Amino acid sequence: GRFRRILYNGWGVALAAEVFGEAYARPSDGTLVPVRDLMEAHIHAVLGNIPTLADSLAGLRLEHWMCSRAMPARVAERALTALQREGIPEYANTDVG
Repeated sequence: GRFRRILYNGWGVALAAEVFGEAYARPSDGTLVPVRDLMEAHIHAVLGNIPTLADSLAGLRLEHWMCSRAMPARVAERALTALQREGIPEYANTDVG
């Protein structure tokens, strides 16, 4: 799913360690399991490697709804105009709407 794009990368590993701590106490026996190792093993099993956040987001097309609360329409319009001026094909027929 989409969550993999955001969390299944080096940044997601660091975030998990920040949220859960460096080690997780397994409820069944109390063994401390390093969170980073656990996350890296899981991501590697699913994806075959651990991409960077930049690699994970490569090709993601920014849509207005993704940042409409954080970005006023006038700022979004200027950003879109700049992208269109650069000739980036994905934004050629896009409206801020």
